[in-house]
Amino acid sequence: DIGSEGWPGYGQGGERLADIESFSVSYGWGGTDQLGGGANVETRWLNTQLVMRGLAWTGSLYEDFIVWVYIVRNINEAPIVDMRTGIHIDYSFLPNFDTPAFGDADRHYYAPELQLAYATDDDGYELSMDGRTLSGEQIAWGGVIALQMPGGDHTVAAYDASHFWEGQTSAFGSGGAPEMYFEWNLLNLDDPHDSNGDGIDDDFDRNGVPDAEEGGPGYYVGSGADGLQILGSHPFTLAPGESDTLIFATVFGENQDDLFTNATRAKALYESGWEVVTAPPAPIVETAPGDRKVTLFWGTESEKDPQFEGYKIYRSLDGGSTWGSSSFKDFFGSVHYIPLAQFDLENGITGNYNTLPEYAWFNLGDDSWVTLRKRVETDTFQYFDLGDTVNFFVDRDVINGLGYMYYIAAYDSGNKIVGPLENTAATNPLEENNTVSVVPRGAVSQTDLELVKVVPNPYFVAAAWDRGQDRKVQFTHLPEKATIRIFNAAGELVRELEHNALKSLAPSIESWNLKNYNQQLVAPGVYFYHVDSSVGETTGKFVIIL
Repeated sequence: DIGSEGWPGYGQGGERLADIESFSVSYGWGGTDQLGGGANVETRWLNTQLVMRGLAWTGSLYEDFIVWVYIVRNINEAPIVDMRTGIHIDYSFLPNFDTPAFGDADRHYYAPELQLAYATDDDGYELSMDGRTLSGEQIAWGGVIALQMPGGDHTVAAYDASHFWEGQTSAFGSGGAPEMYFEWNLLNLDDPHDSNGDGIDDDFDRNGVPDAEEGGPGYYVGSGADGLQILGSHPFTLAPGESDTLIFATVFGENQDDLFTNATRAKALYESGWEVVTAPPAPIVETAPGDRKVTLFWGTESEKDPQFEGYKIYRSLDGGSTWGSSSFKDFFGSVHYIPLAQFDLENGITGNYNTLPEYAWFNLGDDSWVTLRKRVETDTFQYFDLGDTVNFFVDRDVINGLGYMYYIAAYDSGNKIVGPLENTAATNPLEENNTVSVVPRGAVSQTDLELVKVVPNPYFVAAAWDRGQDRKVQFTHLPEKATIRIFNAAGELVRELEHNALKSLAPSIESWNLKNYNQQLVAPGVYFYHVDSSVGETTGKFVIIL
């Protein structure tokens, strides 16, 4: 069915069920080869249709998993007997995809009580893309939880932990040939890791006793980042035109506890019939950059929620990877950031939440609701009209030229079923939502260039300006157009930049990525600059310390 949005949603009548949905259809047949003597004369295709949906929800309870619904349909004129479906899981934990460390290894686990196949890095050591190292605490975990399998009692019938290079010549299996994949991976027959022949790998030291019973490793190591996990269904038959459904979720976590928490949340959402528990509606946010300040404006719709308790303002200096300089972990291992500012209703609900122990980490505020309202009096807003009431906050602890992201979370006071909830950051700060991206800056120079300077000066790699591989300095308080020439200590021209207010990061700012004409990073040392414009000329110097 097609819903009111013109989208074939997963909800009743084709309405969209999740906040974000994807929809696609594929066919398991041999294409034109099956229609007239093509090269694929021994095709093994089953002639099936596969309808695939992705479902994702916003909110702190649902932000770390995506649900997938696969509906397989028999499009033959004859039944398909003893059919199986499976989930082929091929996670790798390689932060640096430019030069992946194929000699590395990953650990693969299975939690039968959740039907959760999951994994992480094996040795707790990885190289990040900027050449630094990541410890085990910095490497995430990922997994797949089977929520509904086709056939039988809709549970997982087989779990196989395998390796790409174990080939088509052993019962470990690799999937190199369809028949072998069906027997050794999907059915998991005769696998040395399956100690009791129940189809579930659980004996990874292969001594004939399940690891859980005798203290074995409890996980499979896939070397070379080529470990595989396969979850297989019970057998089932599809009559012509008949279909069955596979539902699973891809889940991620900061650590093992966080992963299990998120997998449990995905399972609870499925078992509730997709009944979503949400925070108050996220506020719509706009921003106004100024000279060494950023002003945030947001609407008041969130406050109509009967459980609304307040707002938290978060700030990021790294494009949204982190949301504050201080953070902590809750009882399940999830990471939470201390907000830049918090505004709490003056209603006596203060301190940490204490009704449900697992939410005791959530700070409800201290009844500090300062006056932060104003009425829109000028037609300068994109999302607010004249006469609208908005909240505002001014952040004066900023540096001109540095990019900041903010998001404002409305939060509630919780109840006896679930603890307090708050909004999470939106994925696109350019859209109408609770997240914005902004660069504070001074005004464009109109009469002289006395205020032109380089920031930061000196430049340090470890400074806030260095975000991963994004190394740069910025020339500030420039006129609308200017030519900037950069020289080294020997007087050699290193780079020439053309500033145009219409094309720059901000009208009065021009960035330099610390590279010369050959796109090579310049050496540390003292550098001189000359700015030439219709307003006038100016010179100065700055220092680079790599």
